[in-house]
Amino acid sequence: MCYVTEFSESISQKQGFVTIGGECFQLAPQGNREAFNRDGQLYKFHVTDCKKDRGKRLVSVFVVFSNSEQSDAQEHVDIACLNTIRRAFDCGELSFDAPYEQSTYKELRLDRSGFAPHKKVTDKQILAFVKNTAYWLGFQLSSNVDRYFVQFDLRQDLDYLGASSDDIKRSLWRLEREGLLEKSGIPGNFTPTLTLVEEFESTATSKHDEARESLLESATPGNAQPISKAKGSLQAMGSQQRPPEELKIFISHSSEDKPIAAALTELLKNALGIAPDAIRCTSVDGHRLSVGAKTDETLKRELLNARSFIALLTEQSLNSTWVLFELGARWGADHHLAPVFAAGLTAERLHGPLPGISGLSCDSDNQIHQLVNDIAIVLDVEVRKPHLYSSYLSALMKASAEATERRFP
Repeated sequence: MCYVTEFSESISQKQGFVTIGGECFQLAPQGNREAFNRDGQLYKFHVTDCKKDRGKRLVSVFVVFSNSEQSDAQEHVDIACLNTIRRAFDCGELSFDAPYEQSTYKELRLDRSGFAPHKKVTDKQILAFVKNTAYWLGFQLSSNVDRYFVQFDLRQDLDYLGASSDDIKRSLWRLEREGLLEKSGIPGNFTPTLTLVEEFESTATSKHDEARESLLESATPGNAQPISKAKGSLQAMGSQQRPPEELKIFISHSSEDKPIAAALTELLKNALGIAPDAIRCTSVDGHRLSVGAKTDETLKRELLNARSFIALLTEQSLNSTWVLFELGARWGADHHLAPVFAAGLTAERLHGPLPGISGLSCDSDNQIHQLVNDIAIVLDVEVRKPHLYSSYLSALMKASAEATERRFP
């Protein structure tokens, strides 16, 4: 059975929704239906980018509840679905910049814990959210800038931030004193000032974007710029590699273990809520080296400077010259090194200094949970609730088990 849910007016008609990470999108409900052979409802949405005209994404939210829970959950499902999508953008599970299938819905999972109060984000994140909201909803997407005041204490926003009205008021008070917001006669409603708009736009364009724009202009028919300028712009793009401190995780692995490495990467992104470009995994799309990067130089720098180094150990990786080189370099630097066994490999197969370093296995869900928590401590980040990454944990175990079956048919 398929039917359209009557979403609240604030959800279905608002001009846009903002995330802590700075995304802004419009949300168009496409109805919902009972999930086939599953206990719950599947809600479909069209999510359209408002920032850079990056198009529309198809997103579905699988809401898990039994028939007895359905009536209670239905009352709040609109806000819960919206904020599930917001948080998916924040952790990198959804992205307007990532490749996608135009006709395929990306499914997110929402169970009963998603309807419970969430932990409050930091005061810094609340400030960022308020500034982003003021800029996008009060200026860029406003049809009447002089008269449109943004309300910052809406229920869906408080739920998303895990914050109270008082938390929002403190941020509004600070931003007003800094000359970034101007209050209206309605409590809780403000409009952005010219100072905020100028501050926002002065930092919105990165040097990478400027180099790309210069390259595109030089390639435009009728443009009189010499080709050498375009070449210089391209070289500038290639030379702007990620600063070492921004790389959180380096995964050393054999390219023959790509399915396991990809599953491990997805697990870490979704369990720890870190951005895709914070992980280097050279065989996995979205985590490869930047185009134009000097491979040897970049890898040497990153494997030494990444805050966490995970060695994905299989029979294939133990026979890989590159993996052994990376392991030796990291071990010699005396930095964090986490051996992770997969595809049936055990510690007994290790030689040299590695047996003296405690490792964990992809074949045990308890050990994978420990790995996630241990890496979170190293990175000083919080682990998301298990239900948000349980499917990725299962996918990692499956990939490792399938590799074991191929090794021992």
